[in-house]
Amino acid sequence: MKTPSDLVEYLLSIPDKEAMDVALSALLSDKEMKSVEKRLKILRMLRMGISQRQIARELKVGIATVTRGSHAARLYDL
Repeated sequence: MKTPSDLVEYLLSIPDKEAMDVALSALLSDKEMKSVEKRLKILRMLRMGISQRQIARELKVGIATVTRGSHAARLYDL
């Protein structure tokens, strides 16, 4: 998968948390932001050793969504 380098460079240039909040709000819709937040929760829960099925139940997402997060976490050491 190709890295979206323009996006990465832009985000890395943001100087502080408040500016990052503004930038992300400008770039992402509310629905997209909620989706990203849910994916971050999946990664955190996987790191805590919570089973994929339990994560899917707790976050009310499909098991395929959690499995995708698990594969990405292993592949990119997230």
